[in-house]
Amino acid sequence: MTPHDFLPTLKKVYSELAARPQKYFFLVFLVLVFFFAFFGDYGILQRLRYEYLHYKYQTELEEARQKTNELNAKIRKAEDLEEIERVAREKYNLTKDGEKVYIIKSK
Repeated sequence: MTPHDFLPTLKKVYSELAARPQKYFFLVFLVLVFFFAFFGDYGILQRLRYEYLHYKYQTELEEARQKTNELNAKIRKAEDLEEIERVAREKYNLTKDGEKVYIIKSK
């Protein structure tokens, strides 16, 4: 397309725009609404991104709560006197009063 062919086309578009400006205004308005509905700060793509992040953080929160519950259970178990004695006997080879210890030697 040469510059000389472009000028008549431009004049034709301008004459149509001058004849019915509402049509083109409405068209431009629809394009802008479509653009902002999909790509704006509150658009559909941004909403989908936030939904994904929400799901991801909810999953991480649930995992953290589960880990916290497990650690709290270990703390409650470690506060039990019988559990402390059991760990001490196993780890440090301690015995209770009156308890007999049998040592088995391997060959």
